[in-house]
Amino acid sequence: MITNTSIGYTSGKISPKLISAGKRLLFTESACFLESDGIELKIPSGLEGNEFTFQFCFDSNKEGQPAIKVDVIDSVTIKISLTNFNNVLGTGTTSPLEFHIGNKKHWLLIYTTSLTGKDDVGKTLINMTVSMYRDDI
Repeated sequence: MITNTSIGYTSGKISPKLISAGKRLLFTESACFLESDGIELKIPSGLEGNEFTFQFCFDSNKEGQPAIKVDVIDSVTIKISLTNFNNVLGTGTTSPLEFHIGNKKHWLLIYTTSLTGKDDVGKTLINMTVSMYRDDI
């Protein structure tokens, strides 16, 4: 017999779990911002008052292909530099970025599209979607 609580249904709210290749989706977030401004993603570390910070920095180079550079700033800050992630049709990470929080593996997937107005030279609007997965074991 299936009960409401056995399928994650409590107090009128369903709490689904999405699993892909044995990895559980923790969240997906989308945001629009100016390429020159970049954006930060902060997630709770599980320790009182501490957060992990992912700093996303964008740059365009008409000569090159999309590229990612990851720098560990300190024990709770990672800087992710994304070059040429401003394709109108979309650019993303086909191989997830892997990292650890505690003893669990996590993966970050990034997908972006962009919009540049002809009157706004240097003002590219980025639409970025970030998904984070974790080992479901």
